[in-house]
Amino acid sequence: MQHLGERYQLLRTAAGGITQLRHLPGVGSPAVLSIAMNSSRFRRTMAVTSMRMASSGSDR
Repeated sequence: MQHLGERYQLLRTAAGGITQLRHLPGVGSPAVLSIAMNSSRFRRTMAVTSMRMASSGSDR
C-alpha cells in the first residue's frame, strides 16, 4: 500500500507543475495544455491514479 502514497505524491507534483506552467506566458496556452491532456500516456496515468486514489479513499 506504500507505493500508493508515492503515486499520490507524484500526482500532486504533476498537478503543481501543470498549474505553474499555466502562469508562464506561451507555455500555459490552451493548445499546449490540451496536447498534454490528450497524450494517451498521460490520460492513462491519470485514469489509473484517480482509480487507485478513489479505491484507497474508500477503505480508509
